[in-house]
Amino acid sequence: SIEWRVSAAGAGPTVIASSTTTNRPLLLLALVMLVVVNVAVLCMRWVVRRRIAREALRAETVASAAMIDAASFDAGETSRAPDKDLVMSSTTS
Repeated sequence: SIEWRVSAAGAGPTVIASSTTTNRPLLLLALVMLVVVNVAVLCMRWVVRRRIAREALRAETVASAAMIDAASFDAGETSRAPDKDLVMSSTTS
């Protein structure tokens, strides 16, 4: 709460007035809450994008390793056996 005190003197007796107000800065509170929510949403988007990028990188790494294995198997290299998934996918398609 804010208390205002004013005293005026001059042409006549001194006058003292006092007034108290209990306003809440609702607009300021709403603005601060909006900023907090906005930052939280930005952080969530950053986490989701990072997770998607990591999964894409993993999938690309696995796919390139599978293509290397398949190419070496097709070339006749028998020193390393291909994965079961590759053998099954090549026989079913």
